[in-house]
Amino acid sequence: MNTLDETRLLKDLRDQESRRLFYAEHISTALPFQIRALRKARKLTQKTLGVTTGMDQSTVSDLENPNYEYTPQIGTLKRLADAFDVPLIVRFGSWAELWDWETNLSPKRLAPLSFLDALPELERVVEKRKKRRIRRRSRFGLINGNPEALASARGLWPARVQREPRSPSLADEQTRTTTNQFGLPQQKVSGGLR
Repeated sequence: MNTLDETRLLKDLRDQESRRLFYAEHISTALPFQIRALRKARKLTQKTLGVTTGMDQSTVSDLENPNYEYTPQIGTLKRLADAFDVPLIVRFGSWAELWDWETNLSPKRLAPLSFLDALPELERVVEKRKKRRIRRRSRFGLINGNPEALASARGLWPARVQREPRSPSLADEQTRTTTNQFGLPQQKVSGGLR
């Protein structure tokens, strides 16, 4: 979609009826195109997909036809998702998501990878996040009880903690803030630590 078309579309979408027609059209065309793209990416025939999902070949053909006046049931879509080994995501979205889908459509987006094909990338993401959490935790001495790292984090804590009394009986007690051996704040109340 070129910039001129995007500008015109955005102008049209300011009208509520145009927005309703736009997302209705998206539903009726995106699913058939995606079913067809997923089937072709998996090198399946309509007949093979029908057998896998318990449908006739003609039903699969109808589901791939954007001009067919039928919206598939959630159960049908779940069977197709299982056959393609992709998740079925049914939720309300934002206009930004729909805009992004419509203006940045690609074969890769139409036919997402199966779980096994996506697994190496998912494992890389999990490992990357795990390393980031470990670095963050070690920076604050939260791994292996590193007292030096905790003491260096002391600058993150305020020198004095001001708290409201929890009950009238505590209002009369003397409190003062001290720091423990790791540089963390503690309150000393009438000779005992709280």
